[in-house]
This record gives sequence, structure tokens and C-alpha cells, in this order.
Amino acid sequence: MNITNTRCYLSLLFSIATGILTTQAVAESLNVNGNATINGNLDLINNQIHNLGAPSNPQDAATKAYVDALNPTRVISLPVETAVINNDAAYELHGGGDLSGMAFPNSGFPRFSTGFTLPFDYTDGDDIKVYITWGNSRFNAISCGVRLRSNGVTAFRPNTHWIYQNGVFTGDINYDGSEVTLAMPDTPEQIRQTLMTIPGTTTSNIPIYQPGDNIVIRLARDSNDSTDTCTGKLYILAMYATY
Repeated sequence: MNITNTRCYLSLLFSIATGILTTQAVAESLNVNGNATINGNLDLINNQIHNLGAPSNPQDAATKAYVDALNPTRVISLPVETAVINNDAAYELHGGGDLSGMAFPNSGFPRFSTGFTLPFDYTDGDDIKVYITWGNSRFNAISCGVRLRSNGVTAFRPNTHWIYQNGVFTGDINYDGSEVTLAMPDTPEQIRQTLMTIPGTTTSNIPIYQPGDNIVIRLARDSNDSTDTCTGKLYILAMYATY
């Protein structure tokens, strides 16, 4: 151990190798060759620890960069079986052979709505990604593409105004999410997943949403859509959102 220039102060007892430092004035610079053991609390008095290595054990300290890089994806489940339905949409158990989900017939304008509240660990301005898992009836074993209209996203903030309603945002927001295309399956009866992204910022990069905001997503099938080549039922099997 090498101690020089006694001008800084430590307010605890601790042992380094075989020596003891007390509350008396000690070194400006403390160089330790090897391991150091602190028998007590270490008060840095609002100072920082620099050049910390990456953690390897459960109780190791971690740098801000290490924690930020983890950036875990949080998931919000959107159960389709409890969604609000309109115009002949219906939840069916094994209605499409082995498929259970929200059934959209190839007639009229069936639709359903589901929603969620942004949790308090949501970061203002982050995009919200909605994943739609779907398939078509095994009784109609035809590879087909279909287009779902999201009919916009309705968002409300408690104790204030609506954020987005009936296709119109408040403020400088450019949201082109009027249609979600479900790509044609590679083989009949194949289960597919489609992503719909709800932008988290305005065109001026201003955050739109914040924790506690209530968001409703409405999806529909238009039997008159020329891109919908499926002649049977479409099944929305599951949905979830990540942020």
C-alpha cells in the first residue's frame, strides 16, 4: 500500500491489508496493489466511482452504461377473448379447427376493440409495438392476405384532454397507422405474426404518451377490400404490446 500527501479525510474505520485508517487526516491519493477490505460503510460524500468494470457476480456493482444497455423489453398482454366486439366479430373456441380466437367473417365490417394503460416504467417518447398473431380457418385452407384497418388509436390522459381520437391527434403529430397489412402465409393454415407500431413522438420529436395514459386499439376487417383475398374466416389468435 502506498499513501502520500496527507490532505483528504475519511469518516469511518476500515482495514486495508493489515493497516487501520481512522478519522484522522489521510492521503489525497490512496493506491492499493491487490484487494482491499472495508469493515464498515463507505461514504463517498456525493463523489463518484470511476472506471468500474462490468459485473460478474450477483452482488457486484454496475455502471450506468451497463444498466442502460440492458434496456429490457416490457410486455403488456392484450387478451382478445375479453375484447369489445361489433358487427359479427365473435370469439370462437376451436371455431377454425384447432384455432381459437377472435373470428372475422368475410362479410360486413366486423371489428373489435382492446386497450391498456401504460405502466409507470414506460419512458416518455418510446414507440409502442403491437404484435398480432393470426391465422385462417382450416376449413378454408387457402393461403390468403387480408388487411386490417386499425381505425386509428384512441388515447386518453386522466384528468386532462384526449390525446388521439377519431383519427385526429392533438398537436403536431403525424400518425399514418390507418391500415395494418397481414402478409400472405407461405403455406395454408400457417400461423403468422404482424407488427403494428404506434409512434411515441410527434414529427417534431416531442413525446406523445406518458405513464398512466389509456390507449384503445380498434381493429376491423373490410370484406370489400380488394386486397383481402381470403374467402373464409380470419382468426386473431393473440395480441400483445411491448415498449
